[in-house]
Amino acid sequence: MEIGGAGRRSRIIGGISYVLLFAAVCAVLVALFVRFTGNMRLAILLVLFMVSYMVLMGWWASRSASR
Repeated sequence: MEIGGAGRRSRIIGGISYVLLFAAVCAVLVALFVRFTGNMRLAILLVLFMVSYMVLMGWWASRSASR
């Protein structure tokens, strides 16, 4: 007997949860940077840069780990 993996519905709910958590963390960071800098545009750009950089580094690290 084989134990099946997560169903399609579970994967979709997990993906949506991950994206919502990611967005919530980004919103908290933007709010924090707006408080420090006083400029919404600068705060959004800083968070966008930080998150993009971390996603890129995580993707590169996971790509080389699977080889």
